[in-house]
Amino acid sequence: MKNRSLYYTISFVEGAAVMATEIIGAKFLAPLFGSSLYVWSSVMAMTLGGLAGGYFFGGRMSQKENTERRLFVTLFFAATFILIMPLIIQALSPLSLNMPLLEGVVLSSCFILIPPVFCMGMVSPLIVQLISDRSGESGKRAGEVYAISTVGGILATFLTGFYLIPNFGLSLPLFIFGGLLLLFSLFYFAKRNEKTFLLIAFFVATSVVMNFFKEDDTKENILYKSEGMLGKLEVMETGWDMDSTKPHEKHRLLLINNIIQTWIESDSSRSYLQYVNQIDRRFEYTKERKHALLLGLGGGAVANVLEKKNFAVTAVELDQRIIEVARSWFGVSEKVKIINDDARHAIERMHTKYDLIVVDLFNGEVTPSHVLSKESITKMQGLLTDTGNIIFNTYGYIQPPAGLGNLSLLKTLKECGLHYKIGMNGSTGQEDYRNLLIVASGTAVGYVENELTEEIQFDKGSVVTDNNPVLEFQNAAAAKRWRYYYIQNFIKKRKSAL
Repeated sequence: MKNRSLYYTISFVEGAAVMATEIIGAKFLAPLFGSSLYVWSSVMAMTLGGLAGGYFFGGRMSQKENTERRLFVTLFFAATFILIMPLIIQALSPLSLNMPLLEGVVLSSCFILIPPVFCMGMVSPLIVQLISDRSGESGKRAGEVYAISTVGGILATFLTGFYLIPNFGLSLPLFIFGGLLLLFSLFYFAKRNEKTFLLIAFFVATSVVMNFFKEDDTKENILYKSEGMLGKLEVMETGWDMDSTKPHEKHRLLLINNIIQTWIESDSSRSYLQYVNQIDRRFEYTKERKHALLLGLGGGAVANVLEKKNFAVTAVELDQRIIEVARSWFGVSEKVKIINDDARHAIERMHTKYDLIVVDLFNGEVTPSHVLSKESITKMQGLLTDTGNIIFNTYGYIQPPAGLGNLSLLKTLKECGLHYKIGMNGSTGQEDYRNLLIVASGTAVGYVENELTEEIQFDKGSVVTDNNPVLEFQNAAAAKRWRYYYIQNFIKKRKSAL
């Protein structure tokens, strides 16, 4: 019974380690490849593939002699592969960044996830064999083992996502779960005086610790860094000649998974993002106080622009870290009211009338479809004054397949009875290097700067509803292209991608 309790404990920790490895693996990939549908699909496929292979191979190994030793050797290798995940992704990143995006995602997720998950998949069949004392009870024991493993996975998912990653980053949680598996195996090998495994463990632990504490060569430029379930958040200040007309200015950037969310000149707080300046030019200062609702805060550049035009600004931001960064590093006005909430959840509870609603909800290169459904936009309409506008900041794509998401958004606006016009900013003739500002209203929209004149293929789009949440899928091609050009033009130019 003593050994059975030990094996159940191992099963619990193994299940926890599987889920933690999957979540952390996806977060390791995010600064390189984002957190789009492609990345999560690849991560889930590799996790399930590794488990399937491990279950099959572990079942075969459980029928051979020395099952107990096989179990602890498997735990040892599972722990080793978990602990060296940061080293693997660092070694792979130069190669993967020079590959097409999808191939890079699949290759990287394969190398960092399949080895540890395959080994952990072997654990349960080996444990079932070890604790099945009598013929005919293997089904019962298998049910117990997989239930305990699943409970471990559930608890680890909450612990990793809600506490460990936000507070300690990515590497430390890996040390915790990998270290626990390693300790089980090392106790076993120490009792049997198997020095080879102890020596390997020493070298692995030394390499991992040295990597964890190594000096970051971008440290002098990084003002703030945080890992969380909503992505890797950085505030970077640099003297790069990013604007050839003003080569000596300092630039401050807010990055989520290496995608620029806010970009200002450090001393003057002047925004370098053209859509912000386009919004600025659209509105004149008036003595009459108006009300604006901003869904998505970022560094607060849009909020500050509107506040200076005498708007009473309310901003909704899901990520508490961004709120703190906007206040501390980007000088968001204290007059801006900020609500820490999901945008859809927040507007469902609002009753104030607004003259302007700005939907600026990029998280890296991903936009949330639940805020852009017909039901959500109808709720926004109900919050507008009679002459109010809704402005959507979105990708620069309008032609299929990358433009499918925008076509569906436009079709949804029409379904809601809204008039709209589309303004362009950036390299207006190149979809990959521009943004679109969609200005919608219940009345005539009027003039928009750099109005789009391209043919719009409405028949290619779909009305987005809560029961037909197709936007993320339809934006997948746009997110892929957006990330690809960031890799080529920004991420590769950083001293370190991680």
